Amino acid sequence: MLGMVVREEADFSPAPFALNPARNEAVDPSSVYGIVQVRILSGLTGLKIDPWGFLLPLTHLVWAVTVAALLGVLFVLQLFPSCQPGRSLLCSDWSVNAFSPVRVLLQQDVVWPAQWWWWERLVLGLWMLATLVLTKSYAGNLISLLAVRYVPQPFQTLQDIVDNVRVAVIAQKHSTFEQSLREVKYGVFHEIAELEDKGRLNFLTHSELAESLDTLVRAGHHVLVDLDVNHRKRMSLDFSRKGRCDFYRSRESYLPLPCSMVVQKTSPLLHGINKGLMTLFEKGIIRHWTDSEGNHTVCNNVPKKVMITSYISLSNIWGVFAMLGGGLTAGLVVWCAELVVRPSQQH
Repeated sequence: MLGMVVREEADFSPAPFALNPARNEAVDPSSVYGIVQVRILSGLTGLKIDPWGFLLPLTHLVWAVTVAALLGVLFVLQLFPSCQPGRSLLCSDWSVNAFSPVRVLLQQDVVWPAQWWWWERLVLGLWMLATLVLTKSYAGNLISLLAVRYVPQPFQTLQDIVDNVRVAVIAQKHSTFEQSLREVKYGVFHEIAELEDKGRLNFLTHSELAESLDTLVRAGHHVLVDLDVNHRKRMSLDFSRKGRCDFYRSRESYLPLPCSMVVQKTSPLLHGINKGLMTLFEKGIIRHWTDSEGNHTVCNNVPKKVMITSYISLSNIWGVFAMLGGGLTAGLVVWCAELVVRPSQQH
């Protein structure tokens, strides 16, 4: 439409064009009657079930600190008694000292040797208190994790797209966003532009975007970067057809630009168009037109958390049984190794 005005095939175009210096040189814009901005449109891939979710209540740092604390307690209970005069550390004492903190962590019974010193009992008692808090917190968070699931919305900024090598970007061809990518020399926009050489950035026509929205973006491995007003229309039409929200818009927005109608250069129609636009704007008719699309606000705030009331299936927690099977297999291998090694040692 802009090209038709530039080539003098049309006197003016009422479409809301985002203005930039290049377009201002090609045509004469009317009075500004709105602001548009660029956002990211991504597909909602639904509730992802992680079979290893029972490890999620504790972060990697907490797991590392727990293991380090366990090794520290084992070191104290193992090394200090051997340094005390008049006390020899027998094999039985070593096994008791070594496995008592582990049994506490696994919530099993603990043997209290009579020859233990008071400070050894104090260390083990403090370890019991720490593991009690840790296990209760873990159990409570695990129940919450199974009852409340999060809907992933990972792409909120352009930097999120750059960092995720599994996602590609599609954008409208000959748009203000493409022009900005072609001209920028540094920053996150330049990093997005470099994705074209890596095959992760494609520019499509307006008609091709509709098909890509249903196939590429809905699947979750592509995101669409376009004007927010276009996203709203696409989401409202999709909700009207399917009755559910399959897409979400990013919280971050970019390139806020004024939008207006355009006329040919030095066109005498500009004064009359500006007068009519001002009347429509003051009466609120333009805002009424832009907000008159059905269901355009339904998917504005897609919930990130969903309560689950169904039963827990095997697909949710098969990781627990895999870990149990791995432990039993490892124990069986060690037991077989002991049967093989012990007779040879006796000989």
